[in-house]
Amino acid sequence: MSAQVFRAVRDRLRSRRAPIAEDHGGGPSNSELHVWLRIPHILDAICAYVNDDSSLARLARVCRAFNEPALSVLYAHIEDILLFLQCLPRDLWTIKGLKKYKKYKELRFRRKMTQRDWDIFAVKAARVKALGPPLSNPYRGLHCAPRYDNDPTGVLFVPHDSVLDALTKRPIPILFPNLRVLTGALPNPLFSALLSPQLRHLDVTHENMEVFLNNEPSLPVLCPSIESLHILTFTGDVEKPFPTPRFIPQWSSLRSLTGSFCVDSALLDYLRGCQNLDKLELFP
Repeated sequence: MSAQVFRAVRDRLRSRRAPIAEDHGGGPSNSELHVWLRIPHILDAICAYVNDDSSLARLARVCRAFNEPALSVLYAHIEDILLFLQCLPRDLWTIKGLKKYKKYKELRFRRKMTQRDWDIFAVKAARVKALGPPLSNPYRGLHCAPRYDNDPTGVLFVPHDSVLDALTKRPIPILFPNLRVLTGALPNPLFSALLSPQLRHLDVTHENMEVFLNNEPSLPVLCPSIESLHILTFTGDVEKPFPTPRFIPQWSSLRSLTGSFCVDSALLDYLRGCQNLDKLELFP
């Protein structure tokens, strides 16, 4: 890729204000593009090179050709599902402060979600491949927390019952059909709604232990392709230990099992003879 092409893209970005990225083909036509920028692989490489959301949002508005690859990168990893919901129509949601907890803000829905709202949600959600704090954060907790841990002015979002009710009563079977990585703690009503056949990595926190165990018999069916399971608990926060997961032998694709949970003799015997397991780390 020549420096001339990158300068052209950079200058075009600087000439525009930072808009909210939309899923449409707005902007100039593709005929104005340099011939190299009409090659899909080059567009994908440029978008993958951009590492901040505001620049990706601008890039999605450069022209029709950049719209799809830029949005695919922009939505590929969402750290907080409540921030993702704020991409829905502005008249749907509002944010209220909580008097008892000044740092917390509550996301509420003003009305019921319409079919148009769900259509918008479905288009954006189909792009999401990873949801939650990054795997590189070993202390990942609630979805909204990691981004603001070191920011004294930051805001932590919590969902109102109207949000949880809307997503629980969703008209679509799977909220994120292409989700491959699910990390961090979630509001319990959302946990089971995010289990999908495409999942490869799953975090289970102590906050989600009860709903996890309630779904335990159906987990191999809901997400049969799990390759990595991490049970995330913290000493001092846990009143009772995480019980033995009974379904693990049914996950034939499992390559990594880490975390803190009880291991009975049956599971221990299985793990001892499991040849597919590449990583096993159990903490007291």
